[in-house]
Amino acid sequence: MTLILLSLHFKHDKVVVEIGGGMGYQMFQAAAAFSFAKKHKKRLVLIKNSAYRNTYWSQTLHSFADCQAFQEQIQSLDKKAHKVYKERDPQYHPIPPDATWIEGFF
Repeated sequence: MTLILLSLHFKHDKVVVEIGGGMGYQMFQAAAAFSFAKKHKKRLVLIKNSAYRNTYWSQTLHSFADCQAFQEQIQSLDKKAHKVYKERDPQYHPIPPDATWIEGFF
């Protein structure tokens, strides 16, 4: 599997989400980020968060394999340069359209 993400230095043309938690959370994160990216015409970048359980790239998330950011690419993603949206609570809140980095379990 090879991934080339072009123009990583342009922060507003993509949405970044760290995938973590159990399989259900990972599926919700990927689906919410995919829907948001498609709606706002942004490229989707998924980061495996190894602080949590294993990510399910070879099983349920295999359809998102082309969106996976590899370690050397992650280093070029400066989170401080992004408009970060962090999920506040378990109730639904729309992700702001200007968000470029989303966090939470959705």
